[in-house]
Amino acid sequence: HNSELNHIFDTHGIAHSQAEIYRTVSTEIPADYIKSYDMLIFFSPHGLDSLRKNVPDYVQGEQKIACFGNVTADCIRKIGLRLDLEAPTATLTNMPAALDDYLTKNNA
Repeated sequence: HNSELNHIFDTHGIAHSQAEIYRTVSTEIPADYIKSYDMLIFFSPHGLDSLRKNVPDYVQGEQKIACFGNVTADCIRKIGLRLDLEAPTATLTNMPAALDDYLTKNNA
């Protein structure tokens, strides 16, 4: 907690300043807009939080889900969604390469 840290710094005479480095916020997106995409790609668990906030009753159906990173993949599986594309892999180290490979194999 920031006030506890400030107290510790002040108690020990440590000069400090506080800065907010980043803040992740969900954007309000209509459910129909989200459901209109063929694939959703997530790069962090925060994206999944946003999906659940915007579409609390989200059902994946035929919509594809992709992600980048093990933590995000674990979160997708934990909430019971089907993960259709996961990156990175040993040979596909970035999302554009993984997506290109997926589309080549699945949209002949």
